[in-house]
Amino acid sequence: LVELEEFIPYRQLLAASVRAGSQSRGVTLSEAEAEEVAASIGSWQPFADTAAALRRLAARWPLAVLSNVDRADLDLTLALIDVPIAHRVTAEDVQCFKPEPDHLLALLHERELEPEELLHVSAYAQFDLAAAEDLGVPSAYIDRRGEPLPEGSPTLIRLRRFCVQLT
Repeated sequence: LVELEEFIPYRQLLAASVRAGSQSRGVTLSEAEAEEVAASIGSWQPFADTAAALRRLAARWPLAVLSNVDRADLDLTLALIDVPIAHRVTAEDVQCFKPEPDHLLALLHERELEPEELLHVSAYAQFDLAAAEDLGVPSAYIDRRGEPLPEGSPTLIRLRRFCVQLT
């Protein structure tokens, strides 16, 4: 992302990342092979606990998804979890990638919300939480990889997995 001078579709970014990552491990992939891996993103299975937890939340509150993936791939992923999503903002929509705050700013604007009316939930502290916190949006961190929160983070909630019990 640091090297990007202009916006490119996420699949293109992913293919380049797959290719660079494989080369760093001594494996050479052709451009077509890397593109094939990137094209499979819409079929990647979500974490096992995600769909059930999101269904319970969606029964009480409108959910929004903020994603760096392209709209078409996000639609495929959302079809896998079959959860009603009230709003979605992709990098394709805002023409930049997280951690830029544009996804959150678009959501706040389009839904006519104040920052404190959202709870931003993420498993990616380095991509999501700082932007939310900078905008005054309360956040929850799902620590799926045992990674510490950034020092001084005002994140409200830290979970080891996405388990929601509604009372």
